[in-house]
Amino acid sequence: MNEIINYKLHNLKRIRSVKKWNNFNYLKKLSAERLYERLFEVKRNFDLGLEIGCHSGEFGTLIKNKKKIKKLIQGDRIFEFCKNSKKTNFPSINIDNTKLPFREYQFDIVISNFYFHWVRDVTKILTQIRNLLKPNGLLLINFLGGKTLRELQINLIDVEMKLLGGASPRIIPFIDIRSAGALAQNTGFKLPVVDSEIINITHTNINSLFHDLRGMGETNCMTSIYKPLKRVVTKELENRLINDKIINTVFELITITAWKE
Repeated sequence: MNEIINYKLHNLKRIRSVKKWNNFNYLKKLSAERLYERLFEVKRNFDLGLEIGCHSGEFGTLIKNKKKIKKLIQGDRIFEFCKNSKKTNFPSINIDNTKLPFREYQFDIVISNFYFHWVRDVTKILTQIRNLLKPNGLLLINFLGGKTLRELQINLIDVEMKLLGGASPRIIPFIDIRSAGALAQNTGFKLPVVDSEIINITHTNINSLFHDLRGMGETNCMTSIYKPLKRVVTKELENRLINDKIINTVFELITITAWKE
């Protein structure tokens, strides 16, 4: 079965984003802050944690002097991000998230910040995480949800249909909040708490929005063959989305907190 996402292309785009990452990691930082807040709502400390998709260590930076997690192993598919994340003073390893290279019952907490929307098989990795956690271990993750870029997607499809007679897939399908809760329960986690936060980001024009998405490594990586956006399409798209000289874009951040028995 063909995959929806071209992961080789996605990795390439993430590698390209490393050099100027600090100019575009504002959503990553915000989502790290949300996980940090949730972590400190839990009335216990953790000896050993694993972070999947650490980027440049935004979450590790927040907790490095707080003693809430004594040791955090940071992991990312992109080697350059692993090198950058070592500034947190936590170890970083280059890992393939399709097969996590750790023994069972090793971690007290597993974290993932602003990354799971790119995971190839969410059920599979959640099952792996559950096996890696000790009894009473904590799962704490967040990722972009189903309302993300929805208005952009709807209008983009409509504009291409009207102007070109057909539309190309350009935005990955995101998990909605109901499905997120079901995934946690179906993989054996207990007491899942799932919630959603709407984040509104403004830009002065459509190209500025696209520029930020490229800088985040979050642009189109769909496997389906597609044509580049035509200028006539982007112009009409901007006309539809702009209001009072700004374009408001919605990003939905879904957070899951759950426990292993």
